[in-house]
Amino acid sequence: MTIAFIEGLPAGGKTHLIKYIESKGYRIIDELGRVLKPDEFPGDGKTIDEILRIHDWFIDKEHVRFEKAPEGIFERSFMTQLGYAFAYPRYMNLNSFEKGVDKYADAISSDWLPLPDLLFYVSISVEDSIKRQRYRYLNKEQAALPEFWTTESFLNDLVRADNALISSMSGITVVKVDGNLTTEQKYKQVEHYLMNMDAYASANKNIDIDRFLQELK
Repeated sequence: MTIAFIEGLPAGGKTHLIKYIESKGYRIIDELGRVLKPDEFPGDGKTIDEILRIHDWFIDKEHVRFEKAPEGIFERSFMTQLGYAFAYPRYMNLNSFEKGVDKYADAISSDWLPLPDLLFYVSISVEDSIKRQRYRYLNKEQAALPEFWTTESFLNDLVRADNALISSMSGITVVKVDGNLTTEQKYKQVEHYLMNMDAYASANKNIDIDRFLQELK
């Protein structure tokens, strides 16, 4: 069984790419935001305890998602939450990062959450992410995200965490996709990997959590 994640900043073109991949006959597993109703989400924590409870909620929901679909191409994953675990507490001036990461580390080590064989990371600049989000909101293409998603410091921290996470991986093939390309051009960057997904299945997947934490200190 082979698992692929598609990650990246908001408004990088992930959704269009995912729909295009799906049109080619690949199995796509929608992110929680497309599966659950808005009022089913726990919101954003205002205290350390609230943030940690929200991490527990996401871990459990992600586990259910993987139970229902043990292989395929996942639109976002708990890896987004690992980046969020760093960026959001800094935005809120709270110290929950290491405790939050410990929860994901425990879930990964116990196989409650599986690691991917492939990671497609759609890369755009923080400035472009903010511009595109605002454009989509003004043109009623999407609802407004919470303010921090268009805050430069938050997005910079998110990119920093994503890069630290990627550099802490082993046994996972990472493919960086240029978010400034057209959808078809993006697909061309991932097509070979999709056509040969089984070749990237790995029994030695790992995230060095200590390294991840160290890089973000």
